Amino acid sequence: MKRLSQILFLLVAIVLVACKGNPKDLIARKWSVDVEASKKQNEKEGQKVADEDIKMLKELNFDFKKDGVLELSVLDQKLKGTWSISDDGKKLKMKMEGDEEEIEILELSKTKMVGKGKKQTLVLKPAD
Repeated sequence: MKRLSQILFLLVAIVLVACKGNPKDLIARKWSVDVEASKKQNEKEGQKVADEDIKMLKELNFDFKKDGVLELSVLDQKLKGTWSISDDGKKLKMKMEGDEEEIEILELSKTKMVGKGKKQTLVLKPAD
């Protein structure tokens, strides 16, 4: 009986890991900011999103390509850079025009990515 429970535990662990997916594969897609969810997340953390930032966030889109290229568009501007993810899948590094940002990934799935940066937390959803 003990052996059976060990095997079941192992199978559940394998299924959970398999369902979660490879972080790089989950990130590699087009994302837009879920503004309302981002506002709520920041308020929960004691941060306020400024009104002028909300306009920008509504227009902010990320395109994480599988080859590590990052294309960002905001308010009719397009920027190119690179991205990479740590081996443990918990840190996302983005380099763009001489700036580098490291984001702590709080949540990642096919339908949602929550990342905490130096100034605020963003909730992303797949772009339409």
